[in-house]
Order: sequence, then structure tokens, then C-alpha cells
Amino acid sequence: MDFEEFPLVKNDFSFSNEIRIDKGDSISNLIATIEKNGIIKLKFQQYSFAEIGQSFNVNFIDEDGWDTRIEGCNLTSINRGCTVGKDIESCICGKAHSLYSKQGILDNNDEVSVFKIIRNMPFNGDIYSTFNNINIPRIIEFRPIEIKNIKLINGINIFLDNANGYFYYRCKYSEINNFDNYIMHMHNLLDLGSGRFVEIPLTYIAQKENYKEIRYKAEQEEWYSGFGIIEMHLPGGLSHYINKCYEPYKRYRALLGLEKIFTYYVLMYNASIPDIKFVLGSVLMEGLKYFFAKNIKKYKPNPHGYFKKTSNETWSFRDLLSQIYTEFGLIKGYDEFVKYRDEIIHTGHLDYPWPDKIEMIKRLHDFISFLLLKILEYDGKFYSYEKQMYINVSSVTF
Repeated sequence: MDFEEFPLVKNDFSFSNEIRIDKGDSISNLIATIEKNGIIKLKFQQYSFAEIGQSFNVNFIDEDGWDTRIEGCNLTSINRGCTVGKDIESCICGKAHSLYSKQGILDNNDEVSVFKIIRNMPFNGDIYSTFNNINIPRIIEFRPIEIKNIKLINGINIFLDNANGYFYYRCKYSEINNFDNYIMHMHNLLDLGSGRFVEIPLTYIAQKENYKEIRYKAEQEEWYSGFGIIEMHLPGGLSHYINKCYEPYKRYRALLGLEKIFTYYVLMYNASIPDIKFVLGSVLMEGLKYFFAKNIKKYKPNPHGYFKKTSNETWSFRDLLSQIYTEFGLIKGYDEFVKYRDEIIHTGHLDYPWPDKIEMIKRLHDFISFLLLKILEYDGKFYSYEKQMYINVSSVTF
């Protein structure tokens, strides 16, 4: 159960001399700060250019010896009266997409500690540990072989808003890319399970006092606040979900386009207008049908994009949905939404009384949650919109 608390991480970088950038232009007196809201904020003075919308990258070694590269810099405001040597606050402001910085020397075979921050995903751990002098369930350990050395830790002292915890593991520096792939799989599962776009913006790598490295990507500034279909607030809820679903997710990730499918799920989950929620759910099911027919059944499309049943016949949407349900062990599926999908696509709205419309949305929402969890071989509880409570997957019928 060994782990390290998240260390104090540098979040401001400065360079007072001239920096040459693209096309021979240059800037000076650069200050780059990772703000609490996650933005990489830039302030600097310029010699030979300044245009709103112009994008550029910069490289420098800052005053503390950090070798730094900032990518995707864009100007947001310009004070035309600014000249070199005046107060930096009165000069040019901008934002950047990503920042990479390192200090010290490291060999690829050296063992390092790796910390990866999680934002926008409240959760509780399974194993108790002290945080801010309070004993709380903080630590989650995983069983699948690839991720058994990775821990997810609740609680963090850091400058970023909405930071809920961090992944922690130790490995050789050369193995970090492999672990990034493992965490990417978990990241996609966390999006589905939380009903949010979970962020993992910052990676901090350390080898005692000899080497430190920061990898930061500024992510979205808008937050989704899905309630979550998995009981992440209870000890054991998140670990059971990941342990059960990790290997099935890897198996079907490419075959069923699960990254795209989960994106539509989060958008559907957070849509406030029923008609839009229904459209997104329908698009999700269309996508799932397409990947299933193409990659699992190996059906060939005709020139119009319909999958061929015989040389003269094609599979209908309902036919393919029925095959999906059979493939993943559903005794009976839900395809009543197909007629509503046709209506909203062709007319632009669902012409039903509001209470009926809400019930249709709830039923479609619950069915999609249930179907995706069945594909992932999950056997725990999920949140039912229709029943307004957590129910066991095994108790669901449609």
C-alpha cells in the first residue's frame, strides 16, 4: 500500500531575456503561469510582432534552471503602447495549450515516481489513510495485471481547482508511455462511470531530488456535472467497476469504437433539453450498430452505406440491434426508440406531451447505460434515471 503524497509542483515559469520564436520574431520578459482554473496564462513583451490569433511555440531555460517548452501560444490582448522595459502587466497577454518542463538529469532505466492529477471526478477510496489530519477512505488498488501497480489516491493539496485526486505509480522512466496507455483505458471508463469528461491534465515525474518533470495540457474550461452511473461515492464502488470492466473495455475498445461511444454518452447524460438528449442517444446507438456490424459481424456495406444481408437485401437498424442484444446476452432489448429517432431526425422534434417525452428519455437513457455496462461485463449497481436510485444490473429487464 506504499504511496507518496502529491508533492509541491512548480506552476510559474519566467524568462527575462529575448526568446526567438517562429519566422524570426521574438519576445521578452515572458511569464507563464498554470492558473487555478487550469489555463496556461502568458504575459510578455514583444519586439517585432503582435497579432491576435497568431500561434507560436517557445523554448527557454528559466531562472530556476527548468528547461521549458510551451506549445500552442495564442495572444488574447495587446497593449499597443507597451515598450520593452515597462511593467509586464501592461503588455501582451495570451494563453497556451501545453507546457513541458524538466530539471536535472535522468537515465531511461532510472526508477521514478509518477503522479497524474484527476479533475472533475469526485470519488471515495477503499483503504483508509490520513489526509489533512482526518482518516478517510482514500486509496484504491486495482486487480488487472496491467494496472495492479497503479494506485488512485483521493485528496490532493495543489493549486488546481476541482482536483479530486491522483494516480500514483513507480516504474522505469522508459516504461511511462506503457503506463500512460493503461491509464488512458481507465480514463475512458471513468468518463462513462462518472457521466463527465474527467480531466487528467498534469503529470509530475520525480526521481528523488535528482530529476523533476512536468507535463501539462490545458483542458476544457466548461465543467459537466453528471451525477455518475457508478457508486463512486461509496468505498468499493469505483474499484469494482474498473476491476470488472478493464479487460472487456480493452477487448472492445477498437471493435466497437468505445471512445467515441462514451463521448456521446457523456454529452447525452449532460444535455438539458430532452429532444437533444434523445438525438445524442440515437446517434450513440447508430454508432454502436455501425461498429458492431463492420468489425464484429464483418458485414459489407452497399454503395449507400447499408450493411448487406444478401446480394439484394440489407440489414435493418432493428435487425442489427437485435444481433447486438443477442451477442451481449440480453434476453430482450429496447428498440422502441427507433420510431422516435426517425421522427426527430425527419421533423426536428418529438411531438409528444412533456410527461410522455420525459419518460421516453428516461427509458432510453437507462437502456443505453445498461447495454454499455453489459458490454463491459459489469455486474454491480448503476443509477437508474427512471427509478431515481441505484439498481443492480442483474435486476434490469426491458
